[in-house]
Amino acid sequence: MNCPDCGVKLEAVPWADDRPDDMVIEKHGKRLFVSNANGDSVSVIYTTQGKVLETPASALYPHAPVSSTHNFVRLTKDEDFLFIANADRNNLAVSEIRPG
Repeated sequence: MNCPDCGVKLEAVPWADDRPDDMVIEKHGKRLFVSNANGDSVSVIYTTQGKVLETPASALYPHAPVSSTHNFVRLTKDEDFLFIANADRNNLAVSEIRPG
């Protein structure tokens, strides 16, 4: 999987899930958000270190069975929120994020 906008060699990134599906990078290029289709989560990767910072769960509700298939992530223009599309649930999760 390639990230044409980030300039990071993504093959070297330790994914938090076995099926990364989509990604978006912040304007300053510091954090990369990767949707994990098999894990109902989004990996937050520090591009300067090539390490997963965190992998917060973003399931429909706490302890929900894995079944949403996150397949799309985008940041708002002000980068205050992350949109996560869930293919199998046909819904959209919105996550507030802190500046990186």
